[in-house]
Amino acid sequence: MHEIYKQKMQLLFSMDEMISEIENGVFFSDENRHGLRDGLIALGLPEENIIFEHIVNISAGGGKGISEFRKLFNRLLDAQVAAASNSAKISENYRNGAYGCDREFMHLMDLIRNNSAETLQLSVYENLKKLSVENSAYYDLITAGSRGWYMGTNWLDGVNGANNSLIINRVTTLKLNIDRIEWLYINVADSISRRSLNALIKFWLTWNYIDWKKIAIYYCDVVDTNIFPFYDDEVFVDCGSYIGDTVEQYVNTVNSNYRRIYTYDISTTHIDIIKKNLAKLPNVVVNHKGTGDKSTEMSMVGTDKGKRRFKDTFPVIVDWPKMNPSHKPKEGHHGT
Repeated sequence: MHEIYKQKMQLLFSMDEMISEIENGVFFSDENRHGLRDGLIALGLPEENIIFEHIVNISAGGGKGISEFRKLFNRLLDAQVAAASNSAKISENYRNGAYGCDREFMHLMDLIRNNSAETLQLSVYENLKKLSVENSAYYDLITAGSRGWYMGTNWLDGVNGANNSLIINRVTTLKLNIDRIEWLYINVADSISRRSLNALIKFWLTWNYIDWKKIAIYYCDVVDTNIFPFYDDEVFVDCGSYIGDTVEQYVNTVNSNYRRIYTYDISTTHIDIIKKNLAKLPNVVVNHKGTGDKSTEMSMVGTDKGKRRFKDTFPVIVDWPKMNPSHKPKEGHHGT
């Protein structure tokens, strides 16, 4: 196990002992309060996290404060134990390249690190040209057929097109964030996540979606319950909910045991389908909105198979840690 995980587990178990004493009626001092707060911050939780509100409630007295804090702390403890266990299983194999997906990831990282951005961009463009010949239907789908779904400065006009900034931006993202990508790969909690990350990077570089397809066919559940334990009264948020298929998978996974579900999508067509597909599910809030880090409006302009143009203007909500506390789910911690 990595030393950092050992330190985290020691900290968590110390906090767990303190919480148990408070539950047994031991006086909750200012020193205890500061200790819990500092411990949570040391574990990487942002101060906007709702768990900090319950520390204040404990200070105010009453059994509910410690009860709600215990629920959230147990979730945090479960997640950290899973991460520590995963680190013990894969960290040495990652360094030695013992697993196939690890070797593939290291090859991708070497490819990105050892080639210039210009070389990688040319390679991606050449692969796009190759795709236009070998799979013209799919090529049409991701160029003209998908125009308008790439946001901001991302465009993919295709071979000999005027604007293929999507290629430039993807390569730039990979080059500038390679250390973060490596950190993410090491710290995800399961092999399906590592394989999914590999599949995304490969798609950005080669346009090959076969690995994505395999993952979708052979592992179609929305969550791994061995990693994310689900509790009573969960709140689930699906950002980019498409036609509601992820929500349906989630409901099936938790056996319809949830408090509320929020969906967000920017497409008017998708919203109509979502409402039909999820009509029989209780406590589902369908939002025709995007999600982002500030309140604003954006426009989406695109074509439908090149035959007609449309413009859809939609509001963008702030992400919930920065929202008014009265507007954010109180119990939930899962989302896609």
